[in-house]
Amino acid sequence: MEGFEGSGADWQPQRERVDAALFTQRTIGPYKLGRRLRAVPYGQVTLAIHDGFEEVVELEQYDDLVRTEFAGPEGALLGDISSAIGLSHRYLIPLIGAGMDGGVPYVVRAHRLGRPLGEVLRQLGSLPAPHAAAVLYPLAEVLAYLADEGAQPGACSPGGFDVQDILLGYDGSVALLGSGLKLLRCPAGDPLACDFESLLGLAAELDRRAGTQFLPMVQEAANPAEAALALRRAERKALGQGPALLGALLRRHYEEAIREERAFFDLPTLH
Repeated sequence: MEGFEGSGADWQPQRERVDAALFTQRTIGPYKLGRRLRAVPYGQVTLAIHDGFEEVVELEQYDDLVRTEFAGPEGALLGDISSAIGLSHRYLIPLIGAGMDGGVPYVVRAHRLGRPLGEVLRQLGSLPAPHAAAVLYPLAEVLAYLADEGAQPGACSPGGFDVQDILLGYDGSVALLGSGLKLLRCPAGDPLACDFESLLGLAAELDRRAGTQFLPMVQEAANPAEAALALRRAERKALGQGPALLGALLRRHYEEAIREERAFFDLPTLH
C-alpha cells in the first residue's frame, strides 16, 4: 500500500494484519516500529504497535535534537514532554508515553485516520469559509483549555504550531498534535503566547486562501477563550455544519486512500 499515511476515528485493528504491515524488526521500548508516516521539524513519525496489546500508535522521534543545544539536558526535555501526558481534550490528540532511545527523545500518541492540514492545503489550495471556521474554532478552544490547565504542550514546531501540526480527520474532526516541547518551541518567551501567535498566523493564512475575514476576530480577542467564542459564532452563522462539511470534503478528495486504509485495517466503511 505505497504512500500510506495515517492519522479520524479510533480503532482496534486485527493484530495479524497489523503485524504483517509492520515489516521492520526494530523496537523502541515496548513498541514495534513500522512504516514512516511523515516528517516533523525535529525528526519523524512512525507507525508502531504496542507489543502484547491490540493497539496501534504513532511514535514520534526527535532525531535532530541530538544535534542541537538541547541535546544535553535530557531530564529537562523529558520533563518538558512528559508535562503533556495525561492532558485530555476532544481537540487534542493525547500523548500516552515518552522516553529516550539512544539519546533520542520520543513521544507516543494514539494513531488517527486523516491528513495534516498542510497536506490538504497543498492539494486543495484553500478551504471554503465554513470549513475554515471548522478548523479555526477547535484550535482556539484547545488553546483555551491548555491555558486553563497551565500547560504548554502546543506542537513541535519552533515558535508554536503550524499547518502540519493540525490533523483533519476523515470524519471532520480537528485535533492539535500536542507534544510538549515548550523548551524548543519558545525558549525565550511564553509558549502560550507563541501558540496564540500561531492561531493568528493560521487565521491569516486561511483568510488569504479563502477570502474570509477570520483574522480580525482573532486579533480582537484578548485570549484563546474569547477567540473560541467569536469563531464558534462564526461557524454557526456560516452554516452550523462545519465539521460535517469538512469531513465530506476530505472523504470526497481522499476517497481512494481512505478505502485502502480502512480495508487494510478491516474497517468496513468510509465513516
